[in-house]
Amino acid sequence: MREQLDAIVALEPIVRIEGSPDAIHDMRVATRRLRATISLFKSALPVRAIRFRDELRWLGSALGKVRDIDVQREGLARWIDDAAGDERQGLRGIDELMAQRRAEAYERLLRTLDMRRYAHLKESLEIFVRRARASPNPAARMPAVVVMPELIAKRYRSVRKAGRKLGRSSDAAELHALRIRCKRLRYALEIVTPLYPDPAETLVKRLVRLQDVLGEIQDAEIAIEQMQELGRNTGRRLPTAAVFALGRVAERQHERAGGLRKRFPSTFAAIEGKRWKQLKREMERRRAAGAVPIPS
Repeated sequence: MREQLDAIVALEPIVRIEGSPDAIHDMRVATRRLRATISLFKSALPVRAIRFRDELRWLGSALGKVRDIDVQREGLARWIDDAAGDERQGLRGIDELMAQRRAEAYERLLRTLDMRRYAHLKESLEIFVRRARASPNPAARMPAVVVMPELIAKRYRSVRKAGRKLGRSSDAAELHALRIRCKRLRYALEIVTPLYPDPAETLVKRLVRLQDVLGEIQDAEIAIEQMQELGRNTGRRLPTAAVFALGRVAERQHERAGGLRKRFPSTFAAIEGKRWKQLKREMERRRAAGAVPIPS
């Protein structure tokens, strides 16, 4: 929790002064990791720690609205470089609209960071991570090697159960829900990697590949929605080239999503079987060695 809070505090001035896409992305990731850490260790934390999750979700949402536009503009920039003539002109027109929306979302983010609510969240977290003691719950006094195997296995089962129901034609919302479960598992594994270095790192790498596929599908779906929304709200004011480009971008994103969906089954299969069994065996071995009474 200290590590992620330190990241948020260090990135805030960069977000405020520069509005850097990378800083916004990293600050958003830090809020997610902090939420995931609280969720993972909630049985060992004081009850008041759980309240931070909703506030961190609120902060992450403000960061995410800017980040989603940045991702779409990155894709547009590549297409503009490859386009020519009317298509390039039309794509530039769309990018100008996206730039306006990005500026509006960034202004809302700055207002969020200026709010007393954010200052209170940051101050409360600072006090908590510097001074708080563990929960009186007996789980807080157990060795990590004893407690963590079930916490990791619970998240793995959640991913496996959801993923086995899905395929290349599954609804985008279901794939996105799986991506969220994958992130929770990945963050938990990264926290315990020092306990089980090799098997945990191997599974994390495969989870990252799965997350990337699911994330790109989600980005494509968001882009399609954005192009359709731009067409509805600004289509009459746009030059013909820009209107045509809106449709072309949506079409490209649909094709991209289709290609990514074909990769999903094999990418998901890579996190099952051997890699998970290796980690499970190592967790069981360390748990058996560490299962000793805790002095009172």
